[in-house]
Amino acid sequence: MLKEISIRNVALIEELHIELSGGLIVLTGETGAGKSIIIDSLGFVFGERANKDLIRNGESSASVEVLFEIEHDSALEYIRGKGVEVDGDNALLLCRSITADGKGICRINGRTVPLGMLRDVSSVLAEICGQHEHQSLTDPRNHLNFIDRFCESDELTEIKKILEKKCAEHDVINEQILSISGNDSERAAKIEIYNYQINELTSAKLKPGEESELSERKKALNNFEKLFSSVSKALELLSESNGSGLSAADKVARALTHVSQIAALTQGFEHSADKLEEAHSLVKEVTESLLNLCDGLEADPNELDKIEARLDLIYKLKRKYGVTDGDKLTEHLEHIKTMLDSIVNSEEECGKLRLKRDELEAEIENLCGKLSDSRKQVCGELSSSVIKTLAELGMNNAVFTVEFTKKASFTSNGYDRAEFMISANPGEPPKPLTRIASGGEMSRMMLALKNVLISADETETVIFDEIDAGISGRTAQKVAEKLSKLAKGHQILCVSHLPQIAAMADSHRLIEKITSGDRTRTTVKLLGSDESVSELARLTGGAEITEATLAAAKEMKELAAKIK
Repeated sequence: MLKEISIRNVALIEELHIELSGGLIVLTGETGAGKSIIIDSLGFVFGERANKDLIRNGESSASVEVLFEIEHDSALEYIRGKGVEVDGDNALLLCRSITADGKGICRINGRTVPLGMLRDVSSVLAEICGQHEHQSLTDPRNHLNFIDRFCESDELTEIKKILEKKCAEHDVINEQILSISGNDSERAAKIEIYNYQINELTSAKLKPGEESELSERKKALNNFEKLFSSVSKALELLSESNGSGLSAADKVARALTHVSQIAALTQGFEHSADKLEEAHSLVKEVTESLLNLCDGLEADPNELDKIEARLDLIYKLKRKYGVTDGDKLTEHLEHIKTMLDSIVNSEEECGKLRLKRDELEAEIENLCGKLSDSRKQVCGELSSSVIKTLAELGMNNAVFTVEFTKKASFTSNGYDRAEFMISANPGEPPKPLTRIASGGEMSRMMLALKNVLISADETETVIFDEIDAGISGRTAQKVAEKLSKLAKGHQILCVSHLPQIAAMADSHRLIEKITSGDRTRTTVKLLGSDESVSELARLTGGAEITEATLAAAKEMKELAAKIK
């Protein structure tokens, strides 16, 4: 959702900051007050083409910033997939500026980015309807996805799941064929390389866990002298010394004999005797452990050199074959043997793989056909719904169809290419949406599509410009109701001259042009309930506001509240 708009030195706008909420936001004002400037500013920051004429007269640069709070996980995933960091609040700040010499800078969350990235990121967050740019619904690449979400069913989901699996299998088989096919010289070269690698890895006689064992042994040998010295000194103190013929354990045993006699003659020494007996056992146990360790400390003086040479060989092989673990070299050896066998038997193997691929392609073609049939079946319902909605919006003679063409190759999304087609006037053949000439017709077409595809369209913010062109009365009321309905699941920003639309607003903003001295600037004011009624009266009755127009405006506001 669009939370804030900041515009600086754009045309009549000197400096403007707007904080927005959800629902239907309507912008009204006198002709020339600057409503289109706000829309143009949003188009600028969303990546549309611009030039230095955008800059306010007398200023050296212009800039626009918009702050979004991302609500849909799919949008968040797409943006992060573009390498954009998004903070824990899912906030995203888009900025674009242009200088008088035509140079521009684009930033996302403070980081400078190319204009293309700014355009890509904003495309999943907001859409301007009424112009011929920045519209996801006018891009044929998105139409198939809209149709699939519109006709989503368990059957369709299952077909796409199976198709995705089959296409993945197809890719694997193609890779296998590519890896083992080729001309005789290519096969001979591969055989030579694989034989060399097999001989090299086989002659190394690698063992599972060998690298780890050698590393541990090397560490032990590097500490050998220190370890041997400590063991020797400990044994010297615990074993026989000073010609007495008594070890530490013997001395403790003798002391134990005397303390036991003391305990028998005097109370209070029983515990001391127990402690000495425990100490005697512990000293014997430690002495035996040290003796066993000492017996195993006979080292080969050349062993460390041998270990280092072996580890160096394993390291070189790991680096050569691109693995990080010595044990992976054995796995790589088996892989090479398999590849060699595949090449040696390539003709037979390729024949089997091609046969398997042909069978798989027949299955995929069948699944693509089922997927295409499901889409075409539901498009009748989609077309009827859109045509009905267009009629309610004053386009009684509009025709809407979906044109399907079969692509030369299939993907996990089938072989269909779909494009939305529209004819706004009688006798005209349906044309792609991008070729609709009227901005008002385009806006109403977008409104109709978005109302019908409301569950399929995940664009969070939709901006309507020129949607009220050429309509009034009952049609205007229908447009207002459709906008209000759409605002239940989207944030809608709408520039309008119609009181019916303004009456349905959840948030009503007045755009005014103020002249001070020889300079003119545009301001935006959030209207309270009474102020909104006054603006509705102006929209209804023109410059002169009477008690009658105020009463009508108030009634219109009350009726709109009931409809919402």
